[in-house]
Amino acid sequence: MKKISVALMALLLSFAMFFCFACNDSPDNSNGITATLVISDGSKIVKVVTDDTTADHVDKWMIEMNEEKKISLTYTDSEYGMNISTLEGIEVNGYSTYFGFYADDEDNTNDAWGSYSYEGKTYYSCAFGQRDMPLKDGCTYILVYTVYNG
Repeated sequence: MKKISVALMALLLSFAMFFCFACNDSPDNSNGITATLVISDGSKIVKVVTDDTTADHVDKWMIEMNEEKKISLTYTDSEYGMNISTLEGIEVNGYSTYFGFYADDEDNTNDAWGSYSYEGKTYYSCAFGQRDMPLKDGCTYILVYTVYNG
């Protein structure tokens, strides 16, 4: 009986370890991925950057592109993540103006929170801010200057 209990516990531990690794939200981008960032001032597209990176989240990728002068970004960090102040010269205050955040990552977006159309395709609101939004190969991430009308 004792041997069966030990074997069962080992089997359960193996399953638990498998599911922990399988459910990890951070993608392994150590071999590099390609993603696209689209920036809109609310009426037109200001910039489109397709970039190769090893970053695992959108904020790290944006910081990397800013350091490489591929985009122009100022931001502050807070307990809630990246707070964008300016992006490509577009200034927001975070209260009445902000950047709406959309993507084509079906696992991490929500159609109930709004959408944005770009080049005939619909992108849905991200379920996370830039800090927690996983960066995935082939995905497009869109930041749109938005005026809060609530």
